Amino acid sequence: MTSPLTTDELQASQLQGSQNISNRIRVIARVRPFLPGEVAPNPPCITVSNNVITAHDPTNSMIITSHPFDIALGPSSTQDNAYETISNDIYRVMCGVPMLLLAYGVTSAGKTYTLFGEGKDIGLYGRAVHDLYRLIDISAIAKSALVSISIVQIYMNSVMDLLNKGEPLKLHGAGTDPLPGRRWVDVDSATTCLSLTRRALQNREVSSTALNTMSSRSHCIVFLRILDTATGQASGLTVVDLAGSEPHMPGASKQVQQESSFIRTSLLMLDRAMKDLKSLNCTRTTSVSFRSSPLTMALRPYLQPTSDFSLPCNSVIFLNLHGKAEGFFSNKETLQLGLVAKSVKNYSKTASRLGVLSTTAASMAGSMGKSLSRSSRARPTDIAIEDEGSLPSPEITGTIYATADTNITLSQYNSGQDITRFPNCPASLVIQGDSILIPITYWNSILTEFENLATALANASGDIQEELQNARQEAVAEMAQLMELNIAKERESLLTDIVERDATINSLQQELITVMANNDTLSKQLYVTKTKLNSFQGSLDSQQSNRHSMSRFGDPVSGTSNDSSLLDQLKSYREENYQLKQRLSELESQYRRSVSQLDYIKAELQRASTDSTRLSIPSNLMGLPDTMTSTPRDLSKSE
Repeated sequence: MTSPLTTDELQASQLQGSQNISNRIRVIARVRPFLPGEVAPNPPCITVSNNVITAHDPTNSMIITSHPFDIALGPSSTQDNAYETISNDIYRVMCGVPMLLLAYGVTSAGKTYTLFGEGKDIGLYGRAVHDLYRLIDISAIAKSALVSISIVQIYMNSVMDLLNKGEPLKLHGAGTDPLPGRRWVDVDSATTCLSLTRRALQNREVSSTALNTMSSRSHCIVFLRILDTATGQASGLTVVDLAGSEPHMPGASKQVQQESSFIRTSLLMLDRAMKDLKSLNCTRTTSVSFRSSPLTMALRPYLQPTSDFSLPCNSVIFLNLHGKAEGFFSNKETLQLGLVAKSVKNYSKTASRLGVLSTTAASMAGSMGKSLSRSSRARPTDIAIEDEGSLPSPEITGTIYATADTNITLSQYNSGQDITRFPNCPASLVIQGDSILIPITYWNSILTEFENLATALANASGDIQEELQNARQEAVAEMAQLMELNIAKERESLLTDIVERDATINSLQQELITVMANNDTLSKQLYVTKTKLNSFQGSLDSQQSNRHSMSRFGDPVSGTSNDSSLLDQLKSYREENYQLKQRLSELESQYRRSVSQLDYIKAELQRASTDSTRLSIPSNLMGLPDTMTSTPRDLSKSE
């Protein structure tokens, strides 16, 4: 834990920190260690060295990319190490400079742990709260400071107040506060503040997924406000724990898939807003797409550029990563957003300077042009000079000449005539006829000013050209990285399809084995039934023949009841035989469909492996062409 500041140290920190807001968004990457039960890939997918994250594609060992950040923390880093990277920004909060602390990364990468900690190992938010209360106690506003907090979550594009029983909140697109209806609670100590925060976070939406048993399904924003009640001035710390970015999970429940869809959409809109902020380097507009999602609307006061293209607060983004191979491509997307955010700057330096210089040059050129253009429309008697040694006012007319000889007009230079001074003209200006003589020293000062202005314009133009060139190079690099990500996604999707089809093939093969076993059993039953049927048919024919013979000799016919019983049994066997034939016919149809589906899948897999195209087989294997049938073996022959 950082030791409390003395009064002298706080004043020095205020003097240093209050001078300016950080001229760009700082990006800090942190890679968590492997958890028990996780297997580290060899070679590792993510490595850290000298504040550079190096990504090794596990599917292609030739693809290695490097991503430099302001600070990169490895798996062995502690919460103390992480807090040291932002401690100076926490001190600046007491100097009136607000701060945005945002954690972004894949699910199960340690975002919530970094911000809020676990158990006694408190996170960045808890350490910042303790330091802020210490700073308040030794500052001049110790008696007038009022600390309040507000906590909201954004779940499925709905904003809920976690300090007001989860009540829904309305977002406002205009104004300085997009969430004016949220509840603020005054907290008089660090212990009270952290206790209230913990209770609120327990109401946050979480779900169990394949990647994280306690996955946060909402974006959580904690607002901490420090108000000086004596002056009305306010500052604060805003902490944003984003829900984890994750790929499509086909085996997840419908609820989890719907939550993932909203999470991916909101993070995509945040990425777009960051790219808009980055593009301000090449444009003179403050238009950024903050209305595209509730998340970006809630963060608008902290990212919306001011009129002079500066950022409204100190912003720090933590990129949380893990080294598991199955999350590599999601980690790559996190790294890409970090590089975009790292390029966001205060763009007032070049753009506004160039605009001021252009305006000044146009104004000076216009003023002098107006004065010079009136030379042929007035006589010297119209001249009225008020201050000696000053330039003529716009009402002065006459052609202005400057020569190497300070007191000689062009007309005198050409004709040698004497100069008659105008009574009201200052000593430094001479008028003869329609000519006005300006002292060469004054004229040279004007020329020097124009030369300096031209040099400044040239320098500014060079700066903007250099920045444009850098922007073009960054755009090319970003396009290459996007192409790489698209290829990787296509590859991952194709592999997923192949795995799903393999599972379907195995299932169909098992079903075929079951059908064939049932078919063999039914064939045996049918054979036994037919044997019995033939036996009873022969017995019945024999008895009928005996009765016929006995009737011819006049013997009474006996065994009528026995014959009736035999007939009933024969009828029963015939019905059983018919049912077995029906079942056998159904099994033959089922066998035919299964073989047809299996052949179709094998053909599609063969085609995909040869031409590297995406599979077009429906996941439920329905809608197969009627012409794609396979003739099974004739099961009826076993009868």
